[in-house]
Amino acid sequence: MNKENTETLFLEFPELYRGRTKPITDSTMSLGFLCGDGWFELLHQLSNDIMTVCRTEPIPVPEVMQVKEKFGLLRYYIRSRVVDGRIRHLIQRAESRSASVCEHCGAPGTLRHSQRCVATLCDQCEQRISMSH
Repeated sequence: MNKENTETLFLEFPELYRGRTKPITDSTMSLGFLCGDGWFELLHQLSNDIMTVCRTEPIPVPEVMQVKEKFGLLRYYIRSRVVDGRIRHLIQRAESRSASVCEHCGAPGTLRHSQRCVATLCDQCEQRISMSH
């Protein structure tokens, strides 16, 4: 994810992404978001939803340990003293939704398998990527 989108998420949700300043041995959030900019809105909504649950219950804010793309889908890993089913559900829903959002541009996309990789892409981004290889 680009620096601007990364900083937006870090600034708007500092408690959730508090691992961003930790050594990599403690949290890989110091590497930022290891996915494309197309998932920014998905991550922004997920972050907002998690914080809303934590404020209304109240429950401790989990620490996000890593956010990345794996096998074409979003992966969102947290550490928390309290495992809350609503937060787990929000994460699972966002990870599932990532299969229909182009990781590169955010347009509607599909999970695509090629000889080189697995990615969730729209038709245009798939063409652009396949033409560049």
